[in-house]
Amino acid sequence: MKLYFSSSLMWGKPFADILQEASRIGAAGVEVWAEQFWLQQESPAAIYSLKQKLGLEFTLHACSWDINIHSINEGIRRQSVQEISKSFALAKQLGAHNVTVHPGRQSTPGLMNHSLSVYIELAMKAADYGCTLSLEQMEETPKELFSEPEQINALSHFLPEEVKVTFDTAHVPLTINPYDYLKKLERVNKIHLSDTSLDKYHVALGEGRLHLPDMLSILSKTSLPVVLEGLDQSENNDLLSRHLDYLQKSGLHSLPEQRRSFVSS
Repeated sequence: MKLYFSSSLMWGKPFADILQEASRIGAAGVEVWAEQFWLQQESPAAIYSLKQKLGLEFTLHACSWDINIHSINEGIRRQSVQEISKSFALAKQLGAHNVTVHPGRQSTPGLMNHSLSVYIELAMKAADYGCTLSLEQMEETPKELFSEPEQINALSHFLPEEVKVTFDTAHVPLTINPYDYLKKLERVNKIHLSDTSLDKYHVALGEGRLHLPDMLSILSKTSLPVVLEGLDQSENNDLLSRHLDYLQKSGLHSLPEQRRSFVSS
């Protein structure tokens, strides 16, 4: 398994520490959250240099909070495209060619800007920066437009072949086997991995209600980036440790000795 973890699992920690942790646990790389990177005023050149020194890879999660490319407010739509474009620019600086972008959503159920041309615009901007635009399948909530395989497949058919899809296990309804959901999705080039419970998305693997065994079998064979996800502001990176402990017990990731003793304690 080509294991990455999201930088948001170490929210508030310097990115140098995040990269060192990725190296220590034997991860292939890190998915950089653009908003976190900017909020912490990190240096793209310095972090790119450290990435190269440690032999890590980057993917990137474009900014997604507080923006909406389907907003009925034209100013919000325009700024949303601008912020995602800034994410592509950051990806180029960091050498992160696979960029996850959240599709737009309704401003309120039943109200949205219906134009799909914004996705063509984003695909062109991604190409300009040497990036691959990867649209994420979202959770089933009243405002989301692209939460089912058929919906995001229909959107991708409208777009160039270069546009791909990010599959997020935590966004799959609890009544559906995530593996069955994945089989229906087309153009998948990245997997976001975490569990989900009745009241919270992106909980530690094995601590939610998702049916994971079939997914684990696929993950052991895939060459796609598999990104551990979640938001953790704790001092000791507790959520990342619990993710890793589950993967270790499932035989999906072997940790270096010095890290193994810490995770299991």
